[in-house]
Amino acid sequence: MKKEDIWIKVCPECHSKEVTSRGAISGRALSPNFVCQTCGFQSAIFPEIKLEDAEHLPNQPRNYVPSKMPFFADQHARQGPTTRLILGIIALAMLAAILVAIFEVISWIFT
Repeated sequence: MKKEDIWIKVCPECHSKEVTSRGAISGRALSPNFVCQTCGFQSAIFPEIKLEDAEHLPNQPRNYVPSKMPFFADQHARQGPTTRLILGIIALAMLAAILVAIFEVISWIFT
């Protein structure tokens, strides 16, 4: 493949070339599936430019703040199924403990 045939995605906010895919679009409409690793911008659509044109972009993106970490609106979408299962089990255990405490208080009041 020739260099002029290669296209890359560029962040429309900071002009960074560090754009990654988060996989296929989920069942939600317009779910963002591309993320800029520099500024954290998320969108389903990122502009594409030829690789040879991208070489003319500066290495340091516009409005770049080194201490700023990308913000991901849906952190749970990046977790694996095992992590979500464990978090679900913990949530159910906490709910069960709360219900037991409520029933103990109710039984103490009526005895």
